[in-house]
Amino acid sequence: MFAISVEAMPDQTASPVLDFPWVAFPNSKAERFMVDAADIMVRENDGCDLTVTVAWSEGISGKGRIIYERNGLVRQMSLPLSLTCHVDLKNLASFLAIQLDDTAKKYLWQQRTAITLIGQDRYHSAVTSQFNARCFREVFPRQGFTLYLIGWIHRQEFERIAHPLPIVAPCYFYPPKQNAHDHHAPGTKTANRYVLPGVLHPIVTLMEV
Repeated sequence: MFAISVEAMPDQTASPVLDFPWVAFPNSKAERFMVDAADIMVRENDGCDLTVTVAWSEGISGKGRIIYERNGLVRQMSLPLSLTCHVDLKNLASFLAIQLDDTAKKYLWQQRTAITLIGQDRYHSAVTSQFNARCFREVFPRQGFTLYLIGWIHRQEFERIAHPLPIVAPCYFYPPKQNAHDHHAPGTKTANRYVLPGVLHPIVTLMEV
């Protein structure tokens, strides 16, 4: 197992690698029920009753997309930003992310406006969130980057000494489940673990193993 680090100089003039390079995630305490593994499992067992409305101001330019789960599968849907001002989604297991292209992100910044997210299920009252331009972050460098291998550790050693991440620090299990024979469940998980860099073996020692 390896620990890596990526270093990239920001260059907003470069073309993005992804169609939707800007991403915002529901991650506040109030929004957590939309991505929490335990809540997802309850909703899947009960028939997926999460309801989400995504709304935006009239006149926004650019393109957007939303990522969510339903019936054990990760799904995506384009946001018709120029055609209407909101979409309503029902019977979701989770709501994972809002994605924007450069044009839509720039519009949010220049107009000082936001995309509104309203989510609720049978166990949680409606929660309204505002995703302004500052909430959207790039998840993949659009220019050249330097990848560093900063250390390695045997899998058995990692499993023996690793500490569980707090429940508020989820990670995402990918790829999504394709059929009933897959042995994993897709979605936002909280059973992730970590070790500190100080316990890693230096990369230069890898050739000696």
